[in-house]
Amino acid sequence: MTQPSTPEANKSHNDYLARIIFFVGRYEETAKILKQKTSASPEQHPRDMGWWTAACGYLGRKDEARWCAKWFVQAVRNYWRGDANAGPPEYIDWFIDVCCLRYAEDEERLRQGLRAAGLPA
Repeated sequence: MTQPSTPEANKSHNDYLARIIFFVGRYEETAKILKQKTSASPEQHPRDMGWWTAACGYLGRKDEARWCAKWFVQAVRNYWRGDANAGPPEYIDWFIDVCCLRYAEDEERLRQGLRAAGLPA
């Protein structure tokens, strides 16, 4: 017997969906899902802001990408417990590491999106 779908379960599924569709090049959908999830409190979603930033970088939405990048950096800084002198390069390395990507080309694809958004990836 299947369990009924709940809004909380759908949000969790959307996290995974956003990451999956990012890697098949559906950046518009990725951005839409993550915008819905994070717009009210971007500072509480460091990982989602990283994915949204990369999607906007690929879409060429420079203003939105810069806005997302700013919030990505702020969100990571809020939760950072590492070297106090760390900044965006270290935050990006952390983000890439916690994404647990299996293939180097997937890591590079994510980094390219972040670079397109103006981050030092």
